[in-house]
Amino acid sequence: MFDVDGDDVRIKVALDVGTAKVRVVIGAVQLNGDIQILGHGEAPSKGLRKGMVTNIEHTINAIAAAKAEAETNSEFEINTVSAIISGSQITTYHSSGAIKIAGDSVTLNDINEVMETATALALPPNQEIIHAFAKEYVIDGQREIRDPLDLSGVRLEAHVYLLACEKTITANLTKCIEALHINIDSLVLQSISASAAVLSEEEKENGVCLVNIGAGTTDVAIFYKGALCYTSILPIAGETVTSDISKMQRISTPLAETIKINYGACSQKSINIDEMVELPQANSVSKRLSRQALVQVIEARYEEIFEMVQIEIERSGCNHLLSSIVLTGGGSLISGLTDFAEEIFHLDARIGIPSGIRGGSPILSRPEYATALGLLLDIQKDDYHGRKKIESSLGLFGRIKNFSKKYF
Repeated sequence: MFDVDGDDVRIKVALDVGTAKVRVVIGAVQLNGDIQILGHGEAPSKGLRKGMVTNIEHTINAIAAAKAEAETNSEFEINTVSAIISGSQITTYHSSGAIKIAGDSVTLNDINEVMETATALALPPNQEIIHAFAKEYVIDGQREIRDPLDLSGVRLEAHVYLLACEKTITANLTKCIEALHINIDSLVLQSISASAAVLSEEEKENGVCLVNIGAGTTDVAIFYKGALCYTSILPIAGETVTSDISKMQRISTPLAETIKINYGACSQKSINIDEMVELPQANSVSKRLSRQALVQVIEARYEEIFEMVQIEIERSGCNHLLSSIVLTGGGSLISGLTDFAEEIFHLDARIGIPSGIRGGSPILSRPEYATALGLLLDIQKDDYHGRKKIESSLGLFGRIKNFSKKYF
């Protein structure tokens, strides 16, 4: 039986402030790794555009509404959260650093020092590092070391992959959260969090591209040999498809979203091309839409999204290393998406469903909750792994906590 009041249990809160929805999930994280969902809340998001805050008041109100629902469901008062950041203004850097090992073997202090050296970049004044991932360590010329602790040697090197964002992105999101008297424990990039919930260690080892299709952005994250190799955020996603349908049929955005969910598909091969869809109108006069015409619009836009993803894969240099594609996020729910992805990428594809969590509403098993639930899984690893370190094949996230370079 899961005792949420036990000494080995900590209550953690994940906050996902998205373009379409704000989601709050409260979980009891146990020492053995089990996570029990205590409650969740969701509210429409009207203060963001392409993953970035554009209206402070609307964003605060949306966070407050989702928070209140989660607190009511869980009977737990939220004071501290780990939050998701998104937006297309993310810059990546490759860097390296080297130190002389202080003693006969590598210690945590040595790892901390070499990471500090590797991440000491002269960034533009408007940027700050949000993630630092160790791709590999090198000891006296021996490469591909994932965990150098206790290994003997003289010289320790670290090759790192850094993610930086515009300071205004974190500043505006922080302002909205702290306006509700909530402390921020950490900020995690959306695709990194989602990967914790939907990717297996085997997939990360063999080479996988995670495509997280949200409302405002499509996030791409590529893993190989257990480590993150490449990330990118595309400013085109589910709301773009909805907008296409709305403009084509001259209907409201909410109605277009409903039509997309209920009748949409990625390929005309999977539908009856003669089928007609009834569109309710405000004056009670119904309007009919050819489902084939609807699917043509959706198919064209998803093809564009996947073509942009393919460009990012080729740009990463990892195209020959991938074994599969995993699709997640609310935009992955469209009918026929896996078959369509396999035609485009020529790789096995599947829908990424959150796993590793117990309890809560069935809605939490849907792809749109992958980001929030992945954040809880990440917190669990940080809290109970015994020691925190930069991201390696062991799967820990090298987050910048409390906006400082705290790697351990």
